[in-house]
Amino acid sequence: MSRGKPNKRYTPEFKKLVVETMMEERLSYCETARRFGISSATQVRNWERIYLSEGAEALAIERRQHKTLVVQKLRQKYSLNLLLSITQLPRATFYYHLKQMQKTDKYTSVKEEITTIFHENKGRYGYRWITTVLSL
Repeated sequence: MSRGKPNKRYTPEFKKLVVETMMEERLSYCETARRFGISSATQVRNWERIYLSEGAEALAIERRQHKTLVVQKLRQKYSLNLLLSITQLPRATFYYHLKQMQKTDKYTSVKEEITTIFHENKGRYGYRWITTVLSL
């Protein structure tokens, strides 16, 4: 029986909330995972490690993108082949994430409008009403 959703993506705000709640209330990894409906206590442990070593902002960076940032910074000093082998990051993945980080989000304005509609209606509108309002 699965406790959480497999392959679920969590927001950086949620990760921060989980870690801070765990630390404040001195919960174990398992208790925290159960309380927040996270499928794995190991995931909570990883978030705590990142939070303590790199800060809350690091929870927002996808791990492969984080590796890409590190490789990009060290690229001037060391060879790319060496860095990619150490980080176990495929060359194509490195270049893919590099390109993705440089792209702008083409849906930024729509996302802001959706958020505004949602909050103006006190969180009562679901996707159907928001879609209707957007199309007006």
